[in-house]
Amino acid sequence: MNQDEVVKSFWKREVRDLFRRAGDVALDLQKKSHPRLKHDNSVVTDADLQISQIFQQGLSGMKAQGHLLIDEEVLESQQGLTQAVLESHRYIWVLDPIDGTLAYANGMSFYGISLGVLKDLKPWLGGVYFPSVGEFFVSDGDETHFIEKAFSSQETSQRITPVDQEINRQTFFFATESFFKKYKWDHSLCLLMSVPSAVSNLCWPAVGRGVGCLFDASLWDFVGSWAVFEAAGLRLHNISTGEPLEKIHTDLFMGTEARPWRVKEKYILSSSRNFPIIAKNL
Repeated sequence: MNQDEVVKSFWKREVRDLFRRAGDVALDLQKKSHPRLKHDNSVVTDADLQISQIFQQGLSGMKAQGHLLIDEEVLESQQGLTQAVLESHRYIWVLDPIDGTLAYANGMSFYGISLGVLKDLKPWLGGVYFPSVGEFFVSDGDETHFIEKAFSSQETSQRITPVDQEINRQTFFFATESFFKKYKWDHSLCLLMSVPSAVSNLCWPAVGRGVGCLFDASLWDFVGSWAVFEAAGLRLHNISTGEPLEKIHTDLFMGTEARPWRVKEKYILSSSRNFPIIAKNL
């Protein structure tokens, strides 16, 4: 078995259970966690830290084999990562223990647990689990699936295949809260919705819940869903050039001490056909 097959087997056999355990923690602690601010003034809870530990321990064998793990809640894992360092690792795991922590801390269901694997700096494996609604989006290197009632005896699964939803006045385009500070939107094109988690904005269009989103967050906010939405035929297009994001390079990110892995430019998630329509409406 070559190394790719070893990693895929580990993903299918072990990582799925890590997601289940992490989801149990999130559900158990949502009303018990005490939110506080991190060094960058973003919110963190006990659940973020416990889920980080679950994956850190569960992926220790992969790290021992020379894989790199970037964890939003482990500052040391984000530092000193030059392009040369990234390129020296064939496999890079990127974890966001809870995306949408502010929503989570306020008792909302719009949060997800996100983990993705880059191979040669390109999307390969990925999963986003939404414990509050029992939905699991997962790409295992062979197929990509949308699973409902995940980790239960009533679990159902459907394969994600390319979707190119037509834009009309009944469809949604998802935006972050910062959208309204810079852009206007012609609602005669389609509806605009703001959801407080990047993973919702990125995963939902993969199953036809929207035509795309505006993305301007951090590395760990999109790597878990990257292989998922690409399986649906959707790409992250640079808002200025229209070029799709193909692979990771340090030049794409701010590189500041507070936000080393936040993207410099904004991207539109959409099909190739819909990108110019959406971009023209901004």
